[in-house]
Amino acid sequence: MPSRADFICGLLPLLLTTAKACSSDLDCSLNGRCVSSNCECSDIWTGLACDILKTSQPARIESYGGQKNFASWGGNVIAFGGKFHLYVAEMVGQCGLQTWTTNSQIVHATSDTIDGPFEKEDVAVAPWAHNPQIVHVPSHLRAGGGDLFVLFHIGDGTGSETRDCSKSLRHCAVSPSPSPPPRDGQAPFHTAPSPEGPWTLQHLPFDCNNPAPMLRTDGSWMLICNGGGWVLWSAPELAGPWTIAAKLSRPAASLGAGVHYEDPFLWEDDGGHLHALGHAYNNTTPCDK
Repeated sequence: MPSRADFICGLLPLLLTTAKACSSDLDCSLNGRCVSSNCECSDIWTGLACDILKTSQPARIESYGGQKNFASWGGNVIAFGGKFHLYVAEMVGQCGLQTWTTNSQIVHATSDTIDGPFEKEDVAVAPWAHNPQIVHVPSHLRAGGGDLFVLFHIGDGTGSETRDCSKSLRHCAVSPSPSPPPRDGQAPFHTAPSPEGPWTLQHLPFDCNNPAPMLRTDGSWMLICNGGGWVLWSAPELAGPWTIAAKLSRPAASLGAGVHYEDPFLWEDDGGHLHALGHAYNNTTPCDK
């Protein structure tokens, strides 16, 4: 099990640093190697401490949901069976994102290429469900054989009273929906034998907001949950037992007052180091700014 020092928490927007000469790969944010007291960054990272993600202006591609009166959030893509499968939160009723606590459902869309366009195939999880992250468990990692698809999310998809925003001229004129339904301490997720389902509702034995799952090459699991801080859980298999591996610190004041952190994403690099990237937002900015 990697030590706590092996975890880094990358939060957007990424901050410039004034790093000193390195003495180990940890000084290079585990995104590069320390060679002769200088960081040699891997291909997608830069900066004195390899802590700045290389980005470029993306091409404007209507990958999914580009039509009028449409709102979506998040989304993860896996490759399987010669296609790319996208699972994304979509607001029903022509509503904007501010209705996510009532109108969010999880849609399955497919494309022949990674950058789309993705075409809607079906609804994987009906309202209310949000924050989807999909994991493919290949057959060689399962004792009984056969592929398994595990869809993590919040909300259990067992129904909610959705809103109709079709008569509103501006999404920002629609009042936000109330707080999401209370969680009962058991985080829901769905499993299926194929990307198309059928999906079976299951639960973890603990609460997990904004779940960020990761399947390791040995078949074990790691999962970040967001709630007053990011908590990293681990288990030898999906059925558990699940235990807390680490509590990840976040720079609470680095982006100023009113900033919140959510929706982590967890991955493992070629060196076996774990990384987490998240979304930072300021909830004091009006939605029409």
